[in-house]
Amino acid sequence: MDKDIIVYALFHGAALIGNPHERKAISQKVREAYVYSGLCRTMSEKRFNDEVDVSTDAILNNLHSDKRYLGLKTEELDICFNEGYRGTFGKDNYITAITLIRWIEDYTCHETRLSAIRYVSRARKLEAERNRKGAEREKFLREKKERYIDG
Repeated sequence: MDKDIIVYALFHGAALIGNPHERKAISQKVREAYVYSGLCRTMSEKRFNDEVDVSTDAILNNLHSDKRYLGLKTEELDICFNEGYRGTFGKDNYITAITLIRWIEDYTCHETRLSAIRYVSRARKLEAERNRKGAEREKFLREKKERYIDG
């Protein structure tokens, strides 16, 4: 897993939970996973769509029921599922909603992601500190200028 890609997703990604497009994003990833696994070849289109809907609902329910997933970004689903396909979270012969939920859980708790979260947190604190010091410096200079002009 590449920490830099995760850091980029954390900095620039849209939140997954609470996003008005969360269902569409998850449904798209579930559909891709099922196509990747070949599940679509063994079902009629209607049954395949029903399976995607049921799996999407199960994943959404799981994501909304656990606060660990609140910080998950939409872009991280791509990383998570790609790592799942590679076998990072174990070898899976058959992809189901349970498999996808486990991938998301394993990705969320993976040390590389936790390290990326710590990095982003430190970077945001440093940026806020720089902004605060910059604002204080501007205020100091403005006050000094006003005192000089006044007299």
